[in-house]
Amino acid sequence: MTESARRFAVDELHAFTAAVFEALAVPAEDAARTARILVDADLSGITTHGLSNLAEHWHYVRGLRAGVVEPCPRIEVLRETGATAALAAGAGLGPVVADRAMRMAIDKAEAHGVGTVTVRDGRHFGAAGYYARMAAECGLVGIVMAHTSPSGVPPGATVPAVGTNPIAIGAPIPGAAPFVFDMAVTAAAGTKVLNAARDGRRLPPGLIVDAEGRTTTDPGRSAGLLLLGAGTGGGHKGFGLGVMVDILSGLLSGTGTGLFQQYGPEWRIGYWMSAWRIEAFTDPEDYAREASRMAEGLHALDPAPGTAGVLLPGERAARCREENRSGGVPLHHAVVDGCRSVGADLGIPFPAPLPAT
Repeated sequence: MTESARRFAVDELHAFTAAVFEALAVPAEDAARTARILVDADLSGITTHGLSNLAEHWHYVRGLRAGVVEPCPRIEVLRETGATAALAAGAGLGPVVADRAMRMAIDKAEAHGVGTVTVRDGRHFGAAGYYARMAAECGLVGIVMAHTSPSGVPPGATVPAVGTNPIAIGAPIPGAAPFVFDMAVTAAAGTKVLNAARDGRRLPPGLIVDAEGRTTTDPGRSAGLLLLGAGTGGGHKGFGLGVMVDILSGLLSGTGTGLFQQYGPEWRIGYWMSAWRIEAFTDPEDYAREASRMAEGLHALDPAPGTAGVLLPGERAARCREENRSGGVPLHHAVVDGCRSVGADLGIPFPAPLPAT
Protein backbone atom coordinates (compact mmCIF):
# COMPACT_ATOMS: atom_id res chain seq x y z
CA MET A 1 0.00 0.00 0.00
CA THR A 2 1.39 3.44 -0.90
CA GLU A 3 1.58 6.32 1.55
CA SER A 4 -1.23 8.06 -0.35
CA ALA A 5 -3.65 5.14 0.12
CA ARG A 6 -6.01 4.37 2.98
CA ARG A 7 -7.89 1.14 3.59
CA PHE A 8 -11.66 0.73 3.55
CA ALA A 9 -14.01 -2.10 4.55
CA VAL A 10 -15.05 -4.05 1.47
CA ASP A 11 -18.72 -4.34 2.53
CA GLU A 12 -18.92 -0.57 3.01
CA LEU A 13 -17.42 0.04 -0.44
CA HIS A 14 -19.97 -2.36 -1.93
CA ALA A 15 -22.84 -0.59 -0.17
CA PHE A 16 -21.65 2.89 -1.19
CA THR A 17 -21.09 1.97 -4.84
CA ALA A 18 -24.42 0.17 -5.15
CA ALA A 19 -26.19 3.16 -3.56
CA VAL A 20 -24.58 5.50 -6.11
CA PHE A 21 -25.89 3.45 -9.03
CA GLU A 22 -29.33 3.07 -7.46
CA ALA A 23 -29.49 6.86 -7.03
CA LEU A 24 -28.92 7.12 -10.79
CA ALA A 25 -31.97 4.92 -11.50
CA VAL A 26 -30.10 1.60 -11.90
CA PRO A 27 -32.24 -1.29 -10.53
CA ALA A 28 -31.04 -2.57 -7.16
CA GLU A 29 -29.90 -5.97 -8.45
CA ASP A 30 -27.91 -4.43 -11.32
CA ALA A 31 -26.47 -1.75 -9.03
CA ALA A 32 -25.27 -4.42 -6.60
CA ARG A 33 -23.78 -6.49 -9.44
CA THR A 34 -21.88 -3.51 -10.86
CA ALA A 35 -20.63 -2.56 -7.40
CA ARG A 36 -19.42 -6.10 -6.75
CA ILE A 37 -17.48 -6.25 -10.04
CA LEU A 38 -15.84 -2.83 -9.68
CA VAL A 39 -14.89 -3.34 -6.02
CA ASP A 40 -13.56 -6.82 -6.83
CA ALA A 41 -10.93 -5.21 -9.06
CA ASP A 42 -9.63 -3.07 -6.16
CA LEU A 43 -9.97 -6.04 -3.81
CA SER A 44 -7.79 -8.05 -6.21
CA GLY A 45 -5.16 -5.31 -6.50
CA ILE A 46 -6.24 -4.36 -10.05
CA THR A 47 -6.63 -0.68 -9.20
CA THR A 48 -6.80 0.43 -12.83
CA HIS A 49 -10.21 -1.22 -13.33
CA GLY A 50 -12.05 -0.53 -10.08
CA LEU A 51 -13.42 2.54 -8.33
CA SER A 52 -10.89 4.77 -10.09
CA ASN A 53 -13.38 4.68 -12.98
CA LEU A 54 -16.53 5.49 -10.99
CA ALA A 55 -16.56 9.28 -11.22
CA GLU A 56 -14.89 10.25 -14.50
CA HIS A 57 -15.11 7.31 -16.91
CA TRP A 58 -17.69 7.88 -19.66
CA HIS A 59 -19.25 4.48 -19.07
CA TYR A 60 -20.14 4.81 -15.38
CA VAL A 61 -21.52 7.76 -13.37
CA ARG A 62 -20.58 10.32 -16.00
CA GLY A 63 -22.26 8.31 -18.74
CA LEU A 64 -25.42 7.69 -16.72
CA ARG A 65 -25.75 11.40 -16.06
CA ALA A 66 -25.13 12.28 -19.71
CA GLY A 67 -27.57 9.68 -21.02
CA VAL A 68 -24.97 7.64 -22.94
CA VAL A 69 -25.43 4.71 -20.51
CA GLU A 70 -28.93 3.36 -19.92
CA PRO A 71 -29.80 2.49 -16.31
CA CYS A 72 -32.49 0.01 -17.43
CA PRO A 73 -31.25 -1.37 -20.76
CA ARG A 74 -33.12 -3.62 -23.13
CA ILE A 75 -30.52 -6.34 -23.78
CA GLU A 76 -31.56 -7.95 -27.05
CA VAL A 77 -30.76 -11.44 -28.35
CA LEU A 78 -29.95 -10.84 -32.02
CA ARG A 79 -29.05 -14.42 -33.00
CA GLU A 80 -28.96 -17.68 -31.07
CA THR A 81 -28.16 -21.36 -31.47
CA GLY A 82 -27.74 -24.00 -28.82
CA ALA A 83 -24.07 -23.15 -28.26
CA THR A 84 -23.94 -19.51 -29.39
CA ALA A 85 -25.65 -16.16 -28.99
CA ALA A 86 -25.18 -12.62 -30.20
CA LEU A 87 -26.46 -9.87 -27.90
CA ALA A 88 -27.00 -6.14 -28.30
CA ALA A 89 -26.08 -4.32 -25.10
CA GLY A 90 -28.82 -1.69 -25.20
CA ALA A 91 -26.32 0.87 -23.87
CA GLY A 92 -26.43 -0.84 -20.47
CA LEU A 93 -23.75 -0.73 -17.81
CA GLY A 94 -20.86 -2.91 -18.98
CA PRO A 95 -20.61 -5.09 -15.86
CA VAL A 96 -24.34 -5.88 -16.01
CA VAL A 97 -24.25 -6.86 -19.69
CA ALA A 98 -20.93 -8.73 -19.47
CA ASP A 99 -22.08 -10.70 -16.42
CA ARG A 100 -25.22 -11.76 -18.30
CA ALA A 101 -23.22 -12.68 -21.41
CA MET A 102 -20.76 -14.86 -19.50
CA ARG A 103 -23.53 -16.54 -17.51
CA MET A 104 -25.24 -17.32 -20.82
CA ALA A 105 -21.97 -18.74 -22.21
CA ILE A 106 -21.56 -20.88 -19.07
CA ASP A 107 -25.13 -22.21 -19.33
CA LYS A 108 -24.61 -23.07 -23.00
CA ALA A 109 -21.32 -24.82 -22.21
CA GLU A 110 -22.99 -26.87 -19.50
CA ALA A 111 -25.66 -27.95 -21.99
CA HIS A 112 -23.62 -28.27 -25.21
CA GLY A 113 -19.95 -28.52 -24.21
CA VAL A 114 -19.05 -25.07 -25.53
CA GLY A 115 -20.83 -21.73 -25.20
CA THR A 116 -19.80 -18.53 -27.00
CA VAL A 117 -21.58 -15.19 -26.73
CA THR A 118 -20.77 -11.89 -28.42
CA VAL A 119 -22.01 -8.45 -27.38
CA ARG A 120 -22.57 -5.57 -29.76
CA ASP A 121 -22.12 -1.92 -28.76
CA GLY A 122 -21.19 -2.56 -25.14
CA ARG A 123 -19.71 -0.30 -22.50
CA HIS A 124 -16.58 -0.69 -20.34
CA PHE A 125 -17.02 -3.76 -18.13
CA GLY A 126 -14.09 -3.56 -15.69
CA ALA A 127 -11.44 -6.26 -15.55
CA ALA A 128 -11.77 -8.99 -18.19
CA GLY A 129 -10.27 -11.52 -15.80
CA TYR A 130 -13.35 -11.29 -13.56
CA TYR A 131 -15.51 -12.95 -16.21
CA ALA A 132 -12.91 -15.58 -17.09
CA ARG A 133 -12.76 -16.37 -13.37
CA MET A 134 -16.54 -16.79 -13.32
CA ALA A 135 -16.19 -19.72 -15.70
CA ALA A 136 -13.23 -21.21 -13.82
CA GLU A 137 -15.14 -21.07 -10.53
CA CYS A 138 -17.90 -23.11 -12.23
CA GLY A 139 -15.33 -25.75 -13.21
CA LEU A 140 -15.05 -24.62 -16.84
CA VAL A 141 -12.41 -22.95 -18.99
CA GLY A 142 -13.35 -19.37 -19.86
CA ILE A 143 -11.97 -16.94 -22.44
CA VAL A 144 -12.89 -13.25 -22.66
CA MET A 145 -11.89 -10.58 -25.16
CA ALA A 146 -12.95 -6.99 -25.80
CA HIS A 147 -11.76 -4.39 -28.25
CA THR A 148 -11.15 -0.81 -27.19
CA SER A 149 -10.46 2.55 -28.81
CA PRO A 150 -7.02 3.01 -30.43
CA SER A 151 -4.13 3.47 -28.02
CA GLY A 152 -1.43 1.07 -29.31
CA VAL A 153 0.97 2.13 -32.06
CA PRO A 154 1.57 -0.64 -34.66
CA PRO A 155 5.04 -1.36 -36.04
CA GLY A 156 5.71 1.03 -38.90
CA ALA A 157 3.27 3.69 -37.63
CA THR A 158 3.56 6.79 -35.45
CA VAL A 159 -0.07 7.01 -34.30
CA PRO A 160 -2.30 4.61 -32.32
CA ALA A 161 -4.44 2.23 -34.38
CA VAL A 162 -5.35 -0.73 -32.12
CA GLY A 163 -6.67 -0.78 -28.59
CA THR A 164 -5.33 -2.35 -25.43
CA ASN A 165 -7.76 -5.14 -26.47
CA PRO A 166 -7.67 -7.31 -23.33
CA ILE A 167 -7.57 -11.11 -23.44
CA ALA A 168 -8.36 -13.14 -20.33
CA ILE A 169 -8.31 -16.90 -19.78
CA GLY A 170 -9.54 -18.70 -16.68
CA ALA A 171 -9.27 -22.39 -15.77
CA PRO A 172 -9.84 -24.43 -12.59
CA ILE A 173 -6.87 -25.80 -10.65
CA PRO A 174 -8.00 -28.39 -8.05
CA GLY A 175 -7.19 -27.34 -4.51
CA ALA A 176 -5.83 -23.96 -5.58
CA ALA A 177 -6.92 -20.59 -6.86
CA PRO A 178 -8.14 -20.65 -10.46
CA PHE A 179 -5.63 -19.89 -13.17
CA VAL A 180 -6.61 -16.40 -14.40
CA PHE A 181 -4.43 -14.73 -17.03
CA ASP A 182 -5.59 -11.22 -17.97
CA MET A 183 -3.42 -9.22 -20.36
CA ALA A 184 -3.52 -6.24 -22.68
CA VAL A 185 -1.89 -6.45 -26.10
CA THR A 186 -0.08 -3.21 -25.29
CA ALA A 187 3.01 -3.08 -23.10
CA ALA A 188 0.95 -1.34 -20.39
CA ALA A 189 -2.68 -0.55 -19.67
CA GLY A 190 -3.79 2.95 -20.61
CA THR A 191 -4.99 3.59 -17.05
CA LYS A 192 -1.46 2.87 -15.81
CA VAL A 193 -0.29 5.88 -17.81
CA LEU A 194 -3.11 8.03 -16.43
CA ASN A 195 -2.30 6.95 -12.88
CA ALA A 196 1.39 7.79 -13.37
CA ALA A 197 0.45 11.25 -14.67
CA ARG A 198 -1.88 11.72 -11.69
CA ASP A 199 0.87 10.79 -9.24
CA GLY A 200 3.64 12.74 -11.00
CA ARG A 201 5.62 9.55 -11.65
CA ARG A 202 7.79 8.57 -14.59
CA LEU A 203 7.04 5.28 -16.31
CA PRO A 204 9.59 2.54 -17.01
CA PRO A 205 11.15 2.72 -20.49
CA GLY A 206 9.50 0.87 -23.36
CA LEU A 207 5.83 1.55 -22.58
CA ILE A 208 4.79 4.78 -24.32
CA VAL A 209 5.70 7.04 -27.25
CA ASP A 210 5.37 10.79 -27.80
CA ALA A 211 3.68 12.56 -30.72
CA GLU A 212 6.73 11.92 -32.94
CA GLY A 213 6.67 8.19 -32.23
CA ARG A 214 9.73 8.33 -29.97
CA THR A 215 9.79 6.39 -26.71
CA THR A 216 9.42 8.46 -23.55
CA THR A 217 9.00 7.87 -19.84
CA ASP A 218 6.99 11.07 -19.26
CA PRO A 219 3.28 10.19 -19.06
CA GLY A 220 2.42 13.82 -19.79
CA ARG A 221 3.96 13.45 -23.27
CA SER A 222 2.30 10.14 -24.08
CA ALA A 223 0.65 9.99 -27.51
CA GLY A 224 0.28 6.22 -27.61
CA LEU A 225 1.23 2.90 -26.08
CA LEU A 226 3.83 0.52 -27.42
CA LEU A 227 2.51 -2.92 -28.26
CA LEU A 228 3.52 -6.13 -26.55
CA GLY A 229 7.08 -7.06 -27.50
CA ALA A 230 7.86 -3.73 -29.18
CA GLY A 231 10.82 -3.08 -26.88
CA THR A 232 12.64 -6.09 -28.35
CA GLY A 233 11.47 -5.64 -31.93
CA GLY A 234 8.55 -8.01 -31.48
CA GLY A 235 5.76 -5.45 -31.66
CA HIS A 236 4.17 -7.42 -34.50
CA LYS A 237 3.09 -9.98 -31.88
CA GLY A 238 1.07 -7.45 -29.89
CA PHE A 239 -0.23 -5.99 -33.15
CA GLY A 240 -1.38 -9.37 -34.44
CA LEU A 241 -3.07 -10.21 -31.15
CA GLY A 242 -4.75 -6.80 -31.13
CA VAL A 243 -6.18 -7.29 -34.61
CA MET A 244 -7.30 -10.82 -33.64
CA VAL A 245 -9.28 -9.38 -30.71
CA ASP A 246 -10.70 -6.70 -33.00
CA ILE A 247 -11.94 -9.41 -35.37
CA LEU A 248 -13.49 -11.65 -32.70
CA SER A 249 -15.00 -9.04 -30.41
CA GLY A 250 -15.50 -6.15 -32.83
CA LEU A 251 -16.26 -7.53 -36.28
CA LEU A 252 -17.90 -10.77 -35.15
CA SER A 253 -20.14 -8.98 -32.64
CA GLY A 254 -21.30 -6.47 -35.24
CA THR A 255 -19.81 -3.55 -33.32
CA GLY A 256 -17.27 -3.02 -36.09
CA THR A 257 -13.57 -2.34 -35.90
CA GLY A 258 -12.27 -0.23 -33.05
CA LEU A 259 -9.79 1.45 -35.41
CA PHE A 260 -11.97 4.51 -36.00
CA GLN A 261 -13.41 4.92 -32.52
CA GLN A 262 -12.20 7.35 -29.88
CA TYR A 263 -12.71 7.36 -26.13
CA GLY A 264 -15.67 9.59 -25.35
CA PRO A 265 -19.48 9.62 -25.20
CA GLU A 266 -19.88 7.70 -28.47
CA TRP A 267 -17.36 4.96 -27.62
CA ARG A 268 -18.70 1.42 -28.13
CA ILE A 269 -17.04 -1.87 -27.18
CA GLY A 270 -17.56 -5.37 -28.58
CA TYR A 271 -17.23 -8.42 -26.31
CA TRP A 272 -16.40 -12.05 -27.11
CA MET A 273 -16.98 -14.54 -24.29
CA SER A 274 -16.63 -18.29 -24.34
CA ALA A 275 -16.85 -21.15 -21.84
CA TRP A 276 -15.76 -24.76 -22.40
CA ARG A 277 -16.91 -27.76 -20.35
CA ILE A 278 -13.86 -29.91 -19.57
CA GLU A 279 -15.57 -33.27 -19.94
CA ALA A 280 -16.56 -32.36 -23.50
CA PHE A 281 -12.87 -32.75 -24.37
CA THR A 282 -11.22 -34.99 -21.78
CA ASP A 283 -11.88 -37.01 -18.66
CA PRO A 284 -12.36 -34.54 -15.76
CA GLU A 285 -10.26 -36.70 -13.43
CA ASP A 286 -7.40 -36.73 -15.93
CA TYR A 287 -7.65 -32.95 -16.25
CA ALA A 288 -7.69 -32.47 -12.48
CA ARG A 289 -4.66 -34.72 -11.99
CA GLU A 290 -2.61 -33.01 -14.70
CA ALA A 291 -3.64 -29.51 -13.65
CA SER A 292 -2.50 -30.26 -10.09
CA ARG A 293 0.74 -31.79 -11.35
CA MET A 294 1.41 -28.75 -13.50
CA ALA A 295 0.80 -26.31 -10.64
CA GLU A 296 2.88 -28.34 -8.18
CA GLY A 297 5.72 -28.62 -10.67
CA LEU A 298 5.80 -24.87 -11.27
CA HIS A 299 5.64 -24.11 -7.55
CA ALA A 300 8.53 -26.53 -6.94
CA LEU A 301 10.93 -24.68 -9.23
CA ASP A 302 13.92 -23.18 -7.44
CA PRO A 303 13.15 -19.51 -6.73
CA ALA A 304 15.29 -16.86 -8.37
CA PRO A 305 17.35 -14.71 -5.97
CA GLY A 306 15.21 -12.12 -4.21
CA THR A 307 11.92 -13.78 -5.13
CA ALA A 308 9.47 -16.08 -3.39
CA GLY A 309 9.34 -18.39 -6.39
CA VAL A 310 6.78 -18.98 -9.12
CA LEU A 311 3.16 -17.93 -8.79
CA LEU A 312 0.62 -18.92 -11.41
CA PRO A 313 -1.46 -16.14 -12.95
CA GLY A 314 -4.39 -15.55 -10.62
CA GLU A 315 -2.64 -16.59 -7.41
CA ARG A 316 -1.36 -13.14 -6.52
CA ALA A 317 -4.83 -11.63 -7.02
CA ALA A 318 -6.38 -14.42 -4.94
CA ARG A 319 -3.97 -13.71 -2.07
CA CYS A 320 -4.69 -10.01 -2.41
CA ARG A 321 -8.44 -10.62 -2.11
CA GLU A 322 -7.92 -12.70 1.02
CA GLU A 323 -5.71 -10.06 2.65
CA ASN A 324 -7.90 -7.12 1.67
CA ARG A 325 -11.13 -8.73 2.84
CA SER A 326 -9.74 -8.83 6.36
CA GLY A 327 -7.41 -5.81 6.32
CA GLY A 328 -9.39 -3.45 4.12
CA VAL A 329 -9.19 -2.39 0.48
CA PRO A 330 -6.48 0.23 -0.23
CA LEU A 331 -7.64 3.21 -2.30
CA HIS A 332 -5.52 6.08 -3.61
CA HIS A 333 -6.50 9.48 -2.19
CA ALA A 334 -7.48 10.73 -5.67
CA VAL A 335 -9.89 7.79 -6.06
CA VAL A 336 -11.34 8.51 -2.62
CA ASP A 337 -11.77 12.20 -3.51
CA GLY A 338 -13.60 11.28 -6.72
CA CYS A 339 -15.91 8.87 -4.92
CA ARG A 340 -16.60 11.37 -2.14
CA SER A 341 -17.47 14.03 -4.73
CA VAL A 342 -19.94 11.70 -6.46
CA GLY A 343 -21.44 10.72 -3.13
CA ALA A 344 -21.79 14.33 -1.99
CA ASP A 345 -23.68 15.22 -5.18
CA LEU A 346 -26.11 12.35 -4.56
CA GLY A 347 -26.35 12.67 -0.78
CA ILE A 348 -24.52 9.40 -0.16
CA PRO A 349 -21.65 9.57 2.37
CA PHE A 350 -18.45 7.78 1.43
CA PRO A 351 -17.26 5.33 4.14
CA ALA A 352 -14.66 6.38 6.68
CA PRO A 353 -11.27 4.73 6.34
CA LEU A 354 -10.32 1.91 8.66
CA PRO A 355 -7.98 2.84 11.51
CA ALA A 356 -4.34 2.76 10.47
CA THR A 357 -2.43 -0.23 11.85
